[in-house]
Amino acid sequence: MDLLFGTSWKSSVVSLIAGVALYFQQVGVSFPQTAGEWGAAIVSALIFAWGRITKDADQTGAAKV
Repeated sequence: MDLLFGTSWKSSVVSLIAGVALYFQQVGVSFPQTAGEWGAAIVSALIFAWGRITKDADQTGAAKV
């Protein structure tokens, strides 16, 4: 679990939910087939990645990157 969410689990979970919600809103529950759908999938993955590398406000220490 720490490998996916790390110590900054709150920002990771929120970004995962935001990425999935954006994908479902743009594409629906299906595998991307067009260029626009793949673009939505990539943007959703980038939203999760951004939340994964950021640090929660109540965490101390060095950043994850």
